[in-house]
Amino acid sequence: DHRDLHSFPTTLFRSRTGSSITVPLIKGGRLMAAFYVHQADPRRWTDDEVALTRETAERTWEAVERARAENALRQLNATLEQRVEDAVAQRKLWGELLDSVTALVAAVGNDYRYLAMNKAYADRFERRLGVRPEVGQNLLEIMKAHREQLALSGSRWSRALAGEEFTLIEPTAPSEGDLMRNYEITYTSLRDPDGRVIGAFQYAQDVTERVRDQQRLSEAEESLRQSQKMEAVGQRSEEHTSELQSQNRI
Repeated sequence: DHRDLHSFPTTLFRSRTGSSITVPLIKGGRLMAAFYVHQADPRRWTDDEVALTRETAERTWEAVERARAENALRQLNATLEQRVEDAVAQRKLWGELLDSVTALVAAVGNDYRYLAMNKAYADRFERRLGVRPEVGQNLLEIMKAHREQLALSGSRWSRALAGEEFTLIEPTAPSEGDLMRNYEITYTSLRDPDGRVIGAFQYAQDVTERVRDQQRLSEAEESLRQSQKMEAVGQRSEEHTSELQSQNRI
């Protein structure tokens, strides 16, 4: 809980800690949590260990965020069991509840009309396409001026509305006031108690830092492999030189 982070240094000094790594988790400009790894003995942490700790911290936070969203989804799904014409106002309420989640969350019905969305999703949509979506609006109608994005997004929602559940990682091109980001996007079908698909749900988590850490780790591993190859070549060269010198002495 970010409200208890002020007590973290006191807890740290009371523990028997010789070395540690602390990864702050800052979301929306706020310190939400800190991921802490420690060892009793003093030591120097390797770059790979630091990268692994950062990736673990991000994945842990993503799991917490996903659990919150899934809980809200279960409540939303229960709401959707009511008659469609009576549900729009209640779906707005669930959208407000989802605003505490930093992931991009949205749900549409079989007619592609928004059933719910959180503020993070609406903000991101508006930055990318210049129009702010609202509950009750038709997704395809809103995006019709953006043919390429409509074809891509429409096909994914169609797959989810057909009953398919899938996850993908997608980089987004930078736009005005919005840097290049990577999102892990999960599409899930919404079903009624009889198992019929009545809509679809999208959960998009910003995994930019995780992707960057994975790239840095891959680069470090490749650099190590190249270094090991060069070292092996050097050893073979020294052995060959030594063999030639021995033959000359003979």
